Amino acid sequence: MDKHYLAGFFDGEGYVTWYRRGARLIVGQKSVEILEQIKDYWESLGCQHIHLYNQTYRYKTTRGENADGWRLQVAMSQDIKIILTDLLPYLIVKKQDAIKTLEAIGKNKRHTEKLNEEDVMMLKQLGLSSIKIGKFYHCSNRKILLILHRQGVL
Repeated sequence: MDKHYLAGFFDGEGYVTWYRRGARLIVGQKSVEILEQIKDYWESLGCQHIHLYNQTYRYKTTRGENADGWRLQVAMSQDIKIILTDLLPYLIVKKQDAIKTLEAIGKNKRHTEKLNEEDVMMLKQLGLSSIKIGKFYHCSNRKILLILHRQGVL
């Protein structure tokens, strides 16, 4: 699936919301076929907890009937991190929301992520400070600075 298309689709049809237990990433659409393709793509990235729901929308169609629609929902923080990290370079409308969500997930993590140099470089290019990147990965600022230096950024 083309990441530019998927990012545009998420910019228009998706959102992240927060509940007491954490974040949820949701994409709603009338067409189940496109949501199934998105679900398959996200599963190919390693996401394991993606649910596709049929729901009746609260608004009426032009004929006055309830519209039948679908909702793709991701509730595991690790899966949301994978998805948003994949989309982040291509997002326009929801880029800042995605960055804030990734930072918040990093603060609330109960386990440590493996430090990925490629992701560190991408987050730095998006304007995050080495301190924020370190907090995201639960590691020292010094370790992030060493990676950035090794990559020629500093």
